[in-house]
Amino acid sequence: MLFYTNKKTTEKLVETINSIDEKISLNKND
Repeated sequence: MLFYTNKKTTEKLVETINSIDEKISLNKND
């Protein structure tokens, strides 16, 4: 159960990092 929760949390973190990364990339292209 703990492993499952950690996996979900990691997925959320990765999603957040990816979206932040996209925003940074978009800003650099401006």
